[in-house]
Amino acid sequence: MLDREVFLAAAGIEMPVDLQAEQAVLGASLIDQSAYEASADILQGGEFSDEGHARIYRAMHRLSNVEQPIDLISLTSQLQDSEEIDKVGGVSYLSKLAHSVPTTANAAYYVERVQEMFLRRQAIDTALDLLRNAGEEQDVKGFVAMAETAVSKLSD
Repeated sequence: MLDREVFLAAAGIEMPVDLQAEQAVLGASLIDQSAYEASADILQGGEFSDEGHARIYRAMHRLSNVEQPIDLISLTSQLQDSEEIDKVGGVSYLSKLAHSVPTTANAAYYVERVQEMFLRRQAIDTALDLLRNAGEEQDVKGFVAMAETAVSKLSD
């Protein structure tokens, strides 16, 4: 079985990640709810490479679903209620996010950047799955059809 981390290390490939873009999306969403609303059309939370960032974004989503404001106070409360506050770095990390973004003017760029990094990671995972399956004895036409389906899902 092909181990992702071992293969990537041997091939000299790093998983595409932009933690600063993730932080910018979260920080912009904390200081301007319209930045979150614009991002929600593109992101669901699973696109974040950092699990803490994904938890924060999903908590924002829960707040939005019940029409509560997305700000430092409500987000802290939401994360405390779901017992995730320590898993995301605590109140100090949330505060750091809110204060690390001087403006929300570039929020759309950072949302696209987070989405792009996610798609690149998905492409690498798809390629590794194809490599794993390529060596198995199976119908070649079936494999090619499966490969085409897997690759086409990347553009959905």
